[in-house]
Amino acid sequence: MSLTPPSSPGGSGGMAASSSAHWRTRLNSFKNNLLGSPRFHRRRLQVPTSEDMSSLTPESSPELAKKSWFGNFISLEREEQIFVVIRDKPLSSIKADIVHAFLSIPSLSHSVISQTSFRAEYKSSGGPSVFQKPVKFQVDIAFSEGEREREREKEREREGRRETGIYSVTFTLLSGPSRRFKRVVETIQAQLLSTHDQPSVQALAVMAEAHQAVAFQFTISPEGIDLHLSYQALNQIYLSGLRSWKKRISRIKNRIIKGVYPASPSSWLFVVIAILATMYMQSDPSMGLIAKIRDHLPLSLSLSAQGQTVLSALLFSTLLWLSLILALRFCLKLLLSYHRWMFELHGRMSTKTKVWATLVRLLSSRKPLLYSYQTSLPHLPVPPIKDTLERVSDWWEEYVYLRSRSPIMVNSNYYGMDFLYVTPTASQAARAGNTITALFLYRRKVNREELNPSRIPGTVIPLCAAQCERMFNTTRTPGEETDVLQHWQDSEFVAVYHRGRYFRLWVYRAGRLLSPREIQYQIQRILDDPSSPSPGEDKLGALTAGNRKPWAQVRKQFFSSGVNKRSLDCIEKAAFFVTLDDQEEGMMGEDPAVNLDRYAKSLLHGKCYDRWFDKSFSVVVYKNGKNGLNAEHSWADAPAVQTQVSESLAVARALADDVDCHVFPFREFGKGRIKKMKMSPDSFVQMALQLAYYRDRGTFCLTYEASMTRLFREGRTETVRSCSNESCAFVLALEAGEDREHCQKLLRKAAEKHQNLYRLAMTGSGIDRHLFCLYVVSKYLGVESPFLKEVLSEPWRLSTSQTPVQQTELFDLVNHPEFISLGGGFGPVADDGYGVSYIIMGEEMINFHVSCKHSCTETNSHKFGSQISQAMMDLMTLLNPDFKETTKASPDKQS
Repeated sequence: MSLTPPSSPGGSGGMAASSSAHWRTRLNSFKNNLLGSPRFHRRRLQVPTSEDMSSLTPESSPELAKKSWFGNFISLEREEQIFVVIRDKPLSSIKADIVHAFLSIPSLSHSVISQTSFRAEYKSSGGPSVFQKPVKFQVDIAFSEGEREREREKEREREGRRETGIYSVTFTLLSGPSRRFKRVVETIQAQLLSTHDQPSVQALAVMAEAHQAVAFQFTISPEGIDLHLSYQALNQIYLSGLRSWKKRISRIKNRIIKGVYPASPSSWLFVVIAILATMYMQSDPSMGLIAKIRDHLPLSLSLSAQGQTVLSALLFSTLLWLSLILALRFCLKLLLSYHRWMFELHGRMSTKTKVWATLVRLLSSRKPLLYSYQTSLPHLPVPPIKDTLERVSDWWEEYVYLRSRSPIMVNSNYYGMDFLYVTPTASQAARAGNTITALFLYRRKVNREELNPSRIPGTVIPLCAAQCERMFNTTRTPGEETDVLQHWQDSEFVAVYHRGRYFRLWVYRAGRLLSPREIQYQIQRILDDPSSPSPGEDKLGALTAGNRKPWAQVRKQFFSSGVNKRSLDCIEKAAFFVTLDDQEEGMMGEDPAVNLDRYAKSLLHGKCYDRWFDKSFSVVVYKNGKNGLNAEHSWADAPAVQTQVSESLAVARALADDVDCHVFPFREFGKGRIKKMKMSPDSFVQMALQLAYYRDRGTFCLTYEASMTRLFREGRTETVRSCSNESCAFVLALEAGEDREHCQKLLRKAAEKHQNLYRLAMTGSGIDRHLFCLYVVSKYLGVESPFLKEVLSEPWRLSTSQTPVQQTELFDLVNHPEFISLGGGFGPVADDGYGVSYIIMGEEMINFHVSCKHSCTETNSHKFGSQISQAMMDLMTLLNPDFKETTKASPDKQS
């Protein structure tokens, strides 16, 4: 965009002072009504005095609703910045081009502040007008690779070498109208780039709304209205609209393809040709239906007899095609409702299951989209009342957690870790740029449904993909009684937190996703920004970490309208949240085990205010290039808000300081050796956890293990009760020192019982979700249930979960073991219990994440981790006595 500043209007010296003021007011009002005020032009944040803090409310003080706690989102001091990137050009040439641009613009004066900084002022001549206010701005030139590279550049210049690099030219508005400032800068940009072959200009929106394109502007003067069009801005609008229409057309196309699955749209043409061919051969496949359709065609069509016959055949073919689709979909739904294959022994598939698998392959042979199976998946069944009554004594309702008003940090949110051994880059900005780009590319595939549907590993059985849709652009908003998940259709930016400041980072420009390098440059600008957070801005995230009800009340009172709501929307409508952490984390240093524990605690809760725990997930990028995520599990003024921030932060810090995390990789053996013992790896680990807990506490407890129900449409999870009569009998026998054969028999019986419980849960025969519906109905009807009150008081003292290994199958861990992932974990459910997460990686490694609370004197994560390792060893020795001799011969594998 290359626009020159508008020429000055004619003088108006004969105008009286009072008339001038009158017309200035009229024109100012007219301008605001037509053009609108700058989108992020706000008053400067004012902090009330201590005398006012107890009396200010939104109703009593209009200023309260106009101030924002998110200084970097809307602060005028930071929003008016435009950046120009220039490559392969020496510093001296850049300075000469800038000075030449200054001199070519009439009514623009400049002064030199330093070797790389200029101060400029543009002031049009003419009579008084609100559109002719002077514009003052500053121009700074910086080398984009940091201080070290800048020093190298100076040395090269002193030695007479004209080597070039990447420079950024920053235009900062000091005073004056923002639109006039942008037009002047556009003129300078055009001249800078006209002398350079690489037009790499990025008007970066690092400081919220630094780049606000204006399609047209006009100036009102005594001579008339002067209209100025910005063709680049119009082109931006065109490209943005084009991207929107492409997405809309893609959605329509995908809906058609999903709607006719397991058939294809092209099959309609095949049916039409087949019907027309049979009619040409003097045969009527419709058995008289085509003739009846022809008789009922409206006379207004004015078609010939042959045309009416063809149209009737097309209508019949379409109806037949739709009927065949419904029949095929119904057959596929019946086939997917069959789950007896899960209860058959491995390698011993029955003839019935073989026929079933063949039919499923035939009906799903065409390449499906991500959501193609959604309409064919069966709904969750309701178990028989008899089964419900037999198992009601050991249940716990997860619904209690969803409606809980306690903090979701630690109690509900979970975390995920980076690679154990590999860090792709040590540059924080580069890792953040690559991560953000990769996540947006993944989101694009989800939106276009280009991902293959999830299946049970090694089978053709599809899993429900409904949860993928709310992975991005989703926020959990607090309520006084229950929270609500809000999802937006699209978002072109992410929210970034760094050293107490919030930034909105746009990742799309003119409908194009920015490259990792371009996003890296923007991230580096944030890291290099020396500004301080606005008062109260740095710890606002603590509101999402504290109790839910106070956060809901504060949100309703201070963040429901005005500036604060618009600022909060920037976070909640972002695709996801990014934290640039100044710490270094990972398995490093002299004590890797301690550093891994600290890494887990950092991802689980951070500083309690530097994560936005309400977002569907938050990406954390550390100073040394390591990253991780914190995920949500369900998927305003100073006096009152500051008090609530402090209270929420106190609650969150007390909760965070109380968490005791321990992460350790178990390297003695993995699923390969367990499978050789003809036992399920998950059942083996669960039995080891039962043994470890009994040794740690001397008793058994109600144990929770999450099982997926994604074999059904919109299925989530079901509960597996790992602590059974069989598992207790095995543990007691082993601890009593009974003979090995008897203990081995009890172990296999307990493992088989657990595996059967897991199969029942996966196939919709679990009991917890059924009782959950009964609980909801009882609450709706207002019926008190003494049984529910008694059962709901039983805590989960051992909460476990296995991280699905298919989430990291992008890497061949056999040939590339360095890409082993640590998985993720969560906090304990009960105050006197443990939270245990484990991921079975490859054939020879299992990673464990153990959490508990320091406030409970009976729990210790490190001690329980040692008990788990010892229990794993004892179980393997029980199944294979020779294993003990093998481990003695190879002490290097000790963890």
